Amino acid sequence: MALEKRAAAKIPVRQALASLTVSMEGDLSDELKPIIADEVNVKEVSILQSPSSILSVELDTALTPELIQEGIAREIIRRVNDLRKKAGLTIEDRITIHALPESEDGVIGKAMDHHEREILDGTRADAIAFGEAEGMESFPIGDETVRLSVTRV
Repeated sequence: MALEKRAAAKIPVRQALASLTVSMEGDLSDELKPIIADEVNVKEVSILQSPSSILSVELDTALTPELIQEGIAREIIRRVNDLRKKAGLTIEDRITIHALPESEDGVIGKAMDHHEREILDGTRADAIAFGEAEGMESFPIGDETVRLSVTRV
C-alpha cells in the first residue's frame, strides 16, 4: 500500500521520505518496523492504533533538503553501478568515480559532498574525482545534470 502511495505521488523509491504511518487494529512487532522502513525507504514507521479492521497507510511526502540529497546520492550510486556493469567491471574491481556536476554549489554537488562515504561504499569505489574525464555520460537528476564515468583502479 505504501509503495502504491509513492507511485501515486510520483516519488521514486530511491527518494527517502521522513515517515510512514500505519493505521491498524493491533500492533506491529519491533522486528518488522525496520524491514518496512527499508523496503519503503522511510526514516520512521509509526503505528496508529485504530479500532477499525481497515488497514491504511499515510506517507509524509514533504521533501526536506536533507532527504533530497539522500535521494540524489542513491541515484548517483545506481548510475555509477550501471556504468560499472556497462564497462564489464565486477563488484570486486575497485574504481574511481569521475564526476562533473552541472554546478559545484548545486544540489548534486552538495549531495555528493555530503554523502561521499555512502556513495563510495555503495559503489565499492576508492575515490571521487571531480572534473572532466574521458568517457563521461550525462544523467539528469532532478532539475540538474551530472556527468559521470568510472575507471578501474
